[in-house]
Amino acid sequence: MPEMHKLAKSDEMAHYLSNRTSLGLYPPKNWPNLLQRAYKQVAPKGFNYVTTTMCGSCAVEGAMKYAFMAHAANSRGGIEVMPTEEELSSCMMNQLPGTPQKAILSLKNGFHGTLLGSLSATRYGSIRKVDIPAFDWPMAEPPAYRYPLEDNEEFNKQTEKDSLDDIAAKIKEWRDEKGMEVVAVIMEPIQSAGGDHQISSDYANKLRKMTKEMGIYMIIDEVHTGVAATGKFWAHEWWDLESPPDLVTFSKKFQASGFFYSDELKQAIPFRQFNTWMGDPVRTLIAAEQNDIIMKDNLIDAANTSGAYFKSQLEELARNYPEMMANVRGRGLCLAFDIRDLETRTKMIAQLMHNGVNSPVCGVSTIRARPCLYWTPGHTDVYISILEKTIKQCM
Repeated sequence: MPEMHKLAKSDEMAHYLSNRTSLGLYPPKNWPNLLQRAYKQVAPKGFNYVTTTMCGSCAVEGAMKYAFMAHAANSRGGIEVMPTEEELSSCMMNQLPGTPQKAILSLKNGFHGTLLGSLSATRYGSIRKVDIPAFDWPMAEPPAYRYPLEDNEEFNKQTEKDSLDDIAAKIKEWRDEKGMEVVAVIMEPIQSAGGDHQISSDYANKLRKMTKEMGIYMIIDEVHTGVAATGKFWAHEWWDLESPPDLVTFSKKFQASGFFYSDELKQAIPFRQFNTWMGDPVRTLIAAEQNDIIMKDNLIDAANTSGAYFKSQLEELARNYPEMMANVRGRGLCLAFDIRDLETRTKMIAQLMHNGVNSPVCGVSTIRARPCLYWTPGHTDVYISILEKTIKQCM
């Protein structure tokens, strides 16, 4: 893209590439302006603060730490109240009271990263978790949606209720039976790796109300779903939450990584969240340029328009080949459909690649579409033609 090539050759980019700084100690002079351009203009509603990190797993890990620290600060009397000498000494031995027994609740099939805390909350992809010690944190059942959504309203309302009831039960179980307080619930707007299941607005609002009533933080993991692909800059914006979440993580398509957090979670004591780099000005500069392009070229609306046509064509293909594909779902250009079984999907993925299309997979037997934001109806026609050809070859 011309704008990105121009940026790559700029003196500003050369400066950041040749002079990497420790942002926590020596931020560059124009860092506040760069933060404003890269993050403030696209910040989710209700957020005034951002912390930059090095990767998506780091973003989730950092958000979890903020939840733990804010929860402790509240019980201690405020963000400016220092931990006690006993807390400071006992934490060095991983003992109470400095190392408290607290937890993050996540949903089955959720994917939140591969560091120690984020991996403990990850519930999909066993090969990433095996052999790694994990925290004893609760996992609740997510809604088990049936598709098409409009034809299964009664079932889907019940499965959402069952999920919310399970979350409440798990929080109570961990508190009463294990003496471990859940301080936050983490969830994706679309369970991406775990099968591309989109969480409904009604469910999200009820969960948000539950967390507020319980005094529990709500972390929305937008590492997979952020940056315009769903037809809004942030996928959780489709929920129209009555009260914003407490933290929102980002990475991948954002180019840079980090998390937004609410006023309630800001910190006052230095070095509570600190490492050498604290993010990367190079990636922040790229993110700023990318976000300018997204706004200039109106790519959010384009994702809605192109995505609606793409979804309609996938639905038509599913009607024509019901024995092969079903459950077309998604928003904007975040779309997915199920193949009849894992064996057939494996065969189809190989054949699609042979026919010139590299298709990502998720869940048990799902193929998903994650095209670029410049996707057009013409691209859809090419894809559908190749997909139909592949279906016939694999029947």
